[in-house]
Amino acid sequence: MTRLTGHRGSVSVLGVSPDGRSLVSGSVDTTAVGWTLDAISKVDLTRDMPLSAADIETQWAELAKPDSAAAYTATRKLLTDRTQAVTLLADRLRPVPAADTDRIAQLIADLGGSFDARRKATAELERLGELTVEPLKVAAAKNPPLDLKQRIEKLIEKTGSQKLQGDRLREVRAVELLELAATPEAKRVLETLAGGAADARLTREAKAALSRGQK
Repeated sequence: MTRLTGHRGSVSVLGVSPDGRSLVSGSVDTTAVGWTLDAISKVDLTRDMPLSAADIETQWAELAKPDSAAAYTATRKLLTDRTQAVTLLADRLRPVPAADTDRIAQLIADLGGSFDARRKATAELERLGELTVEPLKVAAAKNPPLDLKQRIEKLIEKTGSQKLQGDRLREVRAVELLELAATPEAKRVLETLAGGAADARLTREAKAALSRGQK
């Protein structure tokens, strides 16, 4: 890294020549300084800067926090050691398994059962989340009894409005990290995740990242 000194105040504007060989900086101290860039050492932005195992774990934990600024910082830090970061994500992330359609159908049917059956079915369907949306919509379209239809529609609405948090939030951010890493290994991880259940958010995010990488 090279430090350029010459202004007494903070720099407020920068301009680079078309050939990339010179730079002009303007400062709040009302001065403008020209710089020759040929002599400045180049930084290899593709070279990993190794992180400790403890630091890797810390950044992994940060990705699950609701604070988007902290997650952004963690992502940028992990990208300084792409090799370890991608290895970590390959080890921690798994494609979402296909939904058990028979099980979901039974849970939807239980929504019309006893109070205890309804309570248990509702909790399980909420846990399964996005994988239940399409089966619920199909069930609602069959014009079930009004009370059952209302329970189904409430579940659809709740699932659609749920904010990502915890592990689900970290998974989406991890896909972004893999896309930014842009290594062959990162692409292979994305391809694996894209093979998960079609309705899962993780699957859709991985497919979208792969599609953008092909442009």
